[in-house]
Amino acid sequence: MNTRLRALRTCAIGVVVALCGAQQTSAQQPTNSPSATLPGPGLLTYRPMLRYDRFSDAPGGTDGDADRLRFMHHFMYGIAPEWAAFAEVSIVDRDIESPGGDASDTGLGDTRLGVSHRFYRHDFGPIETFRAAAQFSLRMPTGSSEFTNDTVNPSIGISTTTILGRHGIGASASYELTTGANDNPTDPGDGLADHLMIAGSHLYRIWPESYAEGGNVAVFSQVELLGHFETNGDASLDTGLGFLVEAPRWAAEISLILPIAEDLKERPESEFGLAVGVRFLF
Repeated sequence: MNTRLRALRTCAIGVVVALCGAQQTSAQQPTNSPSATLPGPGLLTYRPMLRYDRFSDAPGGTDGDADRLRFMHHFMYGIAPEWAAFAEVSIVDRDIESPGGDASDTGLGDTRLGVSHRFYRHDFGPIETFRAAAQFSLRMPTGSSEFTNDTVNPSIGISTTTILGRHGIGASASYELTTGANDNPTDPGDGLADHLMIAGSHLYRIWPESYAEGGNVAVFSQVELLGHFETNGDASLDTGLGFLVEAPRWAAEISLILPIAEDLKERPESEFGLAVGVRFLF
């Protein structure tokens, strides 16, 4: 546990350093759900993120609790004005404490490969815009034995991004067809049950009041609602509360994820999650 706390503290310090040393994109992508913004052709975005999750049950339905730390890496490359390819990989560390004995596992998570197509864009002001994009991805069984589904899971989704003055409004939905199951499901989609995710977000530009006043850096508050529904009957609703700082070629973000309602039988209940990350545009 001390290792996790040190890692979280190190990541948080890194975010603060980034905030103090750089120079805004209008992407306004929330931390925990997709948006309809893409990098331009030939540009690459790299988004490392550290996420800690605390569970009140142990995976596999046993008594106890669990802690998990993930170091996630998201890459997106613009291949055409309205097309981008993306990849997600992660390193996972999990500790389980139960009356039957403690366990600790470290390894790779499954890789997700996909494309995003922005099929609609309407700009109706200097920064005001509405955009819609579709995503298609495959979850590949590249993870360690404790963290993989051992099969290829396809997923389709749609997302919209609306920017109106100081407000950024996002909505997204995705459906993952699961063709295999993890022995000890932890997240939605880990078990042999299809996974529907519906999310909404609101970002508010705290500073500057107008870009003409504040230069290139902007600070946003963010609120997200994250709904997960599985065909085995499991369902959960979470909220993400945090902040986002954006500049032309970098961003920093932090989000506290809290459960609102959970009806779970196949995976453990969450106590909270904390995500801290940065974004770079090359």
